[in-house]
Amino acid sequence: MISSNSSSTSLNVETDYPTNGKKPLKEGSVQLTSLSTLISHPRYFFLYHETLIISKQKGACSYKLKEKLRLEKVWIASSNTADSFLIGWPFTNYLVHFRNTEVKDEWFELLSCCVQQCLRPLFTTVSMDINVRGRKQTIRRRVDNGKKSGEIVVDTAGDLGLPHTSYQLTLSVGKS
Repeated sequence: MISSNSSSTSLNVETDYPTNGKKPLKEGSVQLTSLSTLISHPRYFFLYHETLIISKQKGACSYKLKEKLRLEKVWIASSNTADSFLIGWPFTNYLVHFRNTEVKDEWFELLSCCVQQCLRPLFTTVSMDINVRGRKQTIRRRVDNGKKSGEIVVDTAGDLGLPHTSYQLTLSVGKS
């Protein structure tokens, strides 16, 4: 439950989670050091598929919300220390310290993966030149990420009512 009053926002993780009742992928204590002021603060991270929540722990299961970040706005990078990495979002940069290298590596790998998933489009649209018995036609087709070229050809042939025989796939880059 996120409750709000004029001075702060509190999270109670036992009764509800701030992202539609979903449990976090990972959570844990960190030390954040501002790269602009060099001031450090203890914080608690909650990582979801598309969101990182940064809070201050007030009690065993009570937290004060400090930041709620969409992962497409977040960047992370290695640092020159074994137990920390850099994290940033528009106008803000921090060094995140963990209790040991293993915990840091787990967070870095999972957070990197989540950030990349948020940045990757789920599909694209491609133009396809279809040449059947001397008749040329250009069509636009939505292609989902991870789809193989052979699957695209078979799906397109099926959509156009073409028999399942052999096809030639030609890739043209740029304008011809």
